[in-house]
Amino acid sequence: MRSRIKMDMDGQASGSLTLGIDIGTSSIKTALMCNTSELIVAQNTIEHRAEVVSEKNTMNWREQSAQELLVALDRCIKLLPDDTSKLVKDIVVCGQMHGCVLWNGESICTIENFAEDNLIQTGVSSLITWEDQRCSNEFLSSLPKSNLPLASGFGCVTLFWLQRHQPKIIDRFDHAGTIMDLVVSYLCGTSQVYISTQNACSWGYYNIENKEWEIEKLKSANFPVHLLPTIVPPGYIVGQLSRTWHNIQSNATVRVGLGDMQCSILATHAQPTYAVLNIGTSAQLSVIIQDSNKEDTSNDISSYPALHLLPYFNNCSLIVAAALSGGNVLAFFVKTLKSWLHDLGLESPSDKYIYDRLAACGIHDKCAPKLTINPVLWGERHDPNQKASVKDILPDSLSLGNIYNSICFGLLLNIQSMMGGFFEKYGVKKLVGTGNALLQNTILQENVQEVFGQEFVLCADGDAAVGAAMSINELFTSSKF
Repeated sequence: MRSRIKMDMDGQASGSLTLGIDIGTSSIKTALMCNTSELIVAQNTIEHRAEVVSEKNTMNWREQSAQELLVALDRCIKLLPDDTSKLVKDIVVCGQMHGCVLWNGESICTIENFAEDNLIQTGVSSLITWEDQRCSNEFLSSLPKSNLPLASGFGCVTLFWLQRHQPKIIDRFDHAGTIMDLVVSYLCGTSQVYISTQNACSWGYYNIENKEWEIEKLKSANFPVHLLPTIVPPGYIVGQLSRTWHNIQSNATVRVGLGDMQCSILATHAQPTYAVLNIGTSAQLSVIIQDSNKEDTSNDISSYPALHLLPYFNNCSLIVAAALSGGNVLAFFVKTLKSWLHDLGLESPSDKYIYDRLAACGIHDKCAPKLTINPVLWGERHDPNQKASVKDILPDSLSLGNIYNSICFGLLLNIQSMMGGFFEKYGVKKLVGTGNALLQNTILQENVQEVFGQEFVLCADGDAAVGAAMSINELFTSSKF
């Protein structure tokens, strides 16, 4: 758990504030921002440990407990300073994209009950996350074609799988959305569900030009279209906080949920001549383009299966290479080391100790001949059958530090290869780095220049919760009121 508080010259947070929330794969983050100065006056982070552990995990199912996510969120809000929380006028939630959670409108709970055990046990499903791999290539090939690429872990693909393999789950619920959409519905106390264009695009079966679901394609395949949320633009006002939430007043405006990737990029203040490398649990490499160039860009990337054109903010879009392989690969390596120590009858140290030792060993062994490691443990969306590999093994290349260096180098090479020659085509002059896995890893940072050959700067404030709060000042908003 981490907290950070900043105040103005008088020692007090002043003016109206926006609360940005990031419901991430491994943690919940909050950021309170002064709307006039964009000063971040308070931040919190809580690791949620919401993964649902079951025998299905061995089948590459990936689920998280919605209840645990809500409990962690409530704890994170409770940690905010009382005198600043009461100044919150706007709430923007962002978080992990692609994932799908189902719930009943009748199960909508009140804010003060967020943290109650088993509150939503029967009214809300687990969150099936973006990392879920239950949908095989054969299953994907059986689905109707979409104008966007499809992959396991995408919301509409997950709903197709449930409809065909576990229809009783579909029958139990009347709403579906991302975890952010569930939280927004709970905050407003409404049974009407809205999803932003950013997150709708991440679900698949979304028409990026018309900004609507590909309803006819879905209906023709017996898809449960009644579960789909209503698509609205970023900044859309869903409602107001239904009750006081700790010290946040009930008149606070609640906006539609946003994508964590877009918010992370926004927080870096990146310009169209910049590329943004975000390495958290996964990794993304993005370039901002004007929507006026979107048609030409769409044609350009059509022959690059790893690239996608995604909605951003303010009449802009993103060219994105989105890798499944990021900090999760390093975490799996640490987990493997601990397993080996256990097998040797030795007590395992903490994860932090292992990461620190790996960094120290990596620096010591940085002149060793690197292994060629392609660390795609779970494949990639454009090539799900791709396997991780190691080659160029020499007697003096098997030190622990060199193996770690080579994994980090391989992660960067993987994401760089997905972008192809688009840096040159779009005149990228600078690479901005963000994301916890990159910001906390000096080995990754030192290898960026060698892999990308670009001016490289780190943005420590490139936080999705911060970007969510900043979005209020970036958007011309619309409202249902």
